[in-house]
Amino acid sequence: MCPPYFPVTLDVMRASLRFVQLGTEGIRLGNARVVPRRMNHPGGCWSYSVLCGGKKVVYSTDTELQPVDFERTPDNAAYFRDADALIIDAQYTLGEAIEKFNWGHSSFSLAADFASTWGIKRLILFHHDPSYDDRKIHKLLQSAEWYADRLATKGPKVILARDGVTIEV
Repeated sequence: MCPPYFPVTLDVMRASLRFVQLGTEGIRLGNARVVPRRMNHPGGCWSYSVLCGGKKVVYSTDTELQPVDFERTPDNAAYFRDADALIIDAQYTLGEAIEKFNWGHSSFSLAADFASTWGIKRLILFHHDPSYDDRKIHKLLQSAEWYADRLATKGPKVILARDGVTIEV
């Protein structure tokens, strides 16, 4: 929350703030458990797995998926496997993601492959490129749905993140 990453500094906010450093085991908030995990993005990035009432949602913005994320390790499995929903950066086509390698963002096809690999039920495409208009974003959704339907293992239900959408988990 400081320049150049965010233009509004904490000292101008009118709120009582309390910061809690999360360990890798996470934190309990009411009935939910929130577990952080470092993801790939220049300058760093974290995803959060939220577990509550037997449901799991993984929120992973500014994420450029890497081969290590697909490895079937116990840590990866515990964090990602069988999530009810994955909200992930999927702003590019595969060609754009290759062209913009190491910019910290993923393609819809990598996100679909990733969700399928880990048996994730719903894939919510998030973090749209600000230069894209609604038509381009809708085209990415259509392409992602088409791609997920053709994966060797059952692909996830693909949903487009947008204002006002509510997803029942």
